Amino acid sequence: MNILGINYIFHDTSVCIVADGELVVAIEEERLTRKKHTQEFPYHSINACLRRARLSAADIGHIAVSVQPEKMISEKLSYAARLNGSAHTFMSYEFDRCHARHVKFWSWFHSTWPTSRTQPKVHFVEHHAAHAEGSYYVSPYRRAALLSLDGWGEWTTTWLGYADESGIRPLGESVFPHSTSLFYSAATECCGFQQNYYEGKTMGLAPTGDATRFYDDVNRMIDITASGEVRLDMSWFEFEALGGRLCGEKFHRVFGSPRVGNAAIESHHRDVAAAFQLVLEEKAIALCGVLERSTDAEHLVLGGGVALNSVMNGRLLRETRFRDIYVMPGAGDNGT
Repeated sequence: MNILGINYIFHDTSVCIVADGELVVAIEEERLTRKKHTQEFPYHSINACLRRARLSAADIGHIAVSVQPEKMISEKLSYAARLNGSAHTFMSYEFDRCHARHVKFWSWFHSTWPTSRTQPKVHFVEHHAAHAEGSYYVSPYRRAALLSLDGWGEWTTTWLGYADESGIRPLGESVFPHSTSLFYSAATECCGFQQNYYEGKTMGLAPTGDATRFYDDVNRMIDITASGEVRLDMSWFEFEALGGRLCGEKFHRVFGSPRVGNAAIESHHRDVAAAFQLVLEEKAIALCGVLERSTDAEHLVLGGGVALNSVMNGRLLRETRFRDIYVMPGAGDNGT
């Protein structure tokens, strides 16, 4: 059985092929178009993956897409209704943008398989389930605690679960706007890097700063409840309507002016990066503590774009009882 996995909704569009349970090839569109973090439909990656796997479109039996379009539609509409004047901005990003990308997918699908007799079956996979399960199924563990940390998929931002021989069981989740990724991306914006793009630069800047300078304020911005729910103090932020800017006026008053263009990186930028990195790691450890208390797993599987940022220095292994940790930051974005 040949499965074509596609990420075409989110950044870094990508494709993979799984043949009889084995990953054969995976390619990000940017590797072929040289457009970094591209969000364009991955036509080039699809063709390249098929060539590399020595398959034709007729050989594909299933297509997995890393989003479930109908998930939490009513919650999104209720949220938009509370935004008043900003509702149009939110609706345009969350609905119009996604709709346009689905139109491209179905146009490609029907042009590739014009008759229903030859069409593969399409599976729309919940985004965080794709992250968590995609990481788990390629890990060496059969029994593991699962944690997916990401920006947001359909609406979920953080997902906790447990997997063993009997299957995968969800244990809890957080929803937009309460996101560890957007929390960290605000620091990226403040440091003068493009948010949702250059978070790795923020992580690289963090060791050069003093985390204690802003630690108390940053720590008050985000909380992990006893059940593992992420809660942000939204008075610091301006991303409720997805209008582009993340940091609010309160953020700038406390942490200083954001770096603009190629201006010099100042001490407060370094200290912001250091504080956000430290707090992110601590909140990831708190989420793992929830999994420690609610499962008997000795192994931890991490997925999602925030995972690498939160485990880079090995604190999770030192400060939890988990014996081993498997990290697959990008797993799930292509639907597998």
